[in-house]
Amino acid sequence: MGINSSFLQVPFLNLMSNIRERAGEVRIRVGGNTQETATLVDSLPGGVMIMKAEIDPNNPTQTPALLYTAEVFNLLGNISALVNVKWFLGIPFNDTSNLRLGIAEVGEAVLDPPGYLLGFQVGNEVRTASIHPRTLLNDCS
Repeated sequence: MGINSSFLQVPFLNLMSNIRERAGEVRIRVGGNTQETATLVDSLPGGVMIMKAEIDPNNPTQTPALLYTAEVFNLLGNISALVNVKWFLGIPFNDTSNLRLGIAEVGEAVLDPPGYLLGFQVGNEVRTASIHPRTLLNDCS
C-alpha cells in the first residue's frame, strides 16, 4: 500500500482503480489472524507505521502481534481519497477483560467523516478446536 500515508505504491492504486472500474466498488477488510493481537501505539522505532512483534509461543496460529500507529489510518484515508476504497477494520477480541478499542476510535475519527469506513469486524476465528465435530454439524443444520 505504501511506506507512509504520503508515499503510496502506484501499482496498488492502479490495482484498486482497475477493480473499482470493473466491480463498481472496492471493499477491503483490514484484519485477519493479526487483528486478534493488533495494538494501536503512539509511535514505533524508526518512525515506521507498522511492525510485527515476536511470536507468542502460546498462540495456536503462530501469528505475530501487530503494532501500528495512527499513520496507518491516514494511509487508508489517502488511498480512499484517490480511488474510493471502503474499509472494514478488524478489532482485537482476544482479551475481553482488556478491550483495545483504540483501533476503532482512531479508525472512526479518520475514516468515517469522509464515508470511507463501512464497519468493524470483531473476532477473527471461532475457536472450535475443543468442540466435538458432531456438535459443529448439529449447530450448522
